[in-house]
Amino acid sequence: MTRRGSLLVVLAVVMAFSLGALAYRSLPHLNRWFASEDSLSRWPEGFSTVEIPSSLDRTRQHAIFRRAGDGQKRPLLVSLHVWAGDYQSSDALAPLVDKEDWNYIHPDFRGPNRATDNCLSEKVVADIDDAITYALRAGNVDPARVFVVGFSGGAYAALGMYLRTQHRVRAFLAWAPISDLAAWHRELTARGDIEVAGQIRKCTGSSEELNDEAARLRSPLYWPLAETPRARVEIFAGINDGYTGPVPVSQSIRFFNRLAEAYGARGQLVSTDEITALLSRGLHPEPGMAQIGGRTLLFQRNAVFGALTIFQGGHEMLPALCLARLQILIEHEGTPGN
Repeated sequence: MTRRGSLLVVLAVVMAFSLGALAYRSLPHLNRWFASEDSLSRWPEGFSTVEIPSSLDRTRQHAIFRRAGDGQKRPLLVSLHVWAGDYQSSDALAPLVDKEDWNYIHPDFRGPNRATDNCLSEKVVADIDDAITYALRAGNVDPARVFVVGFSGGAYAALGMYLRTQHRVRAFLAWAPISDLAAWHRELTARGDIEVAGQIRKCTGSSEELNDEAARLRSPLYWPLAETPRARVEIFAGINDGYTGPVPVSQSIRFFNRLAEAYGARGQLVSTDEITALLSRGLHPEPGMAQIGGRTLLFQRNAVFGALTIFQGGHEMLPALCLARLQILIEHEGTPGN
């Protein structure tokens, strides 16, 4: 990227911060984005709480689990809870999985992100891997059809597992993910979200000032990559996030671009001009544009390792579209770029 291009991106980010700050601060408490409104909501019949011993410290970790019916082996959906949630947090994917009769697990991985055991620590990675191991053993699972999905803080964990899981996973779908904790801490602080910024500092063992190096160690954007893609990763974000929600689309774009650079897909890089348009909300719905999940598709970039999709929306996951996308991946197994 040229010096002039870098300056354009910086200007776009600054403009996004300044224009969005007032509206962002006027929102109700930001836990509305990070935790379920009803963390004790009733789960569909057949979903139950299970205990899974940690492979690292033998503590008992909980999860919500569903076993698919007997007969032909079925897919497994590993659904990761939001930033301030836990395994009991309600999940809009659960009734969809129930209808399709898939296996399902919703692990705790040390609960809300507010301590050094959280935020993609070694314990978190191990807990999610342990939950997948449990589901593979206790469920009626087709091991070639394992999917990991997360929204917001769950998408942050999904990106981490994309890089570090010990399991064979068909695809990862990350909705409004965080990829760089230090950058997100700056973004939250600029918007006046003292509480969640403080949770990042607690996760990284920081004092009043964020320990940037500790934050990098918890940030998938900076983790080592395998020589070749280990699975497909699809990233989704609403263009208004960062204005009406807490996670700017830059968090998604930067992770996608890093994979494109590493995996020989420079032709699919999101360009400086495209980044500027996306961060400044310079793309608008127009008649005839494609629709996905009831939202206008504004920008999409596909590569052999995965995809980046930006839609007209905010900080959200589109559950029906998410499951439909997984079904498409199953139908096109073995097809490059799908």
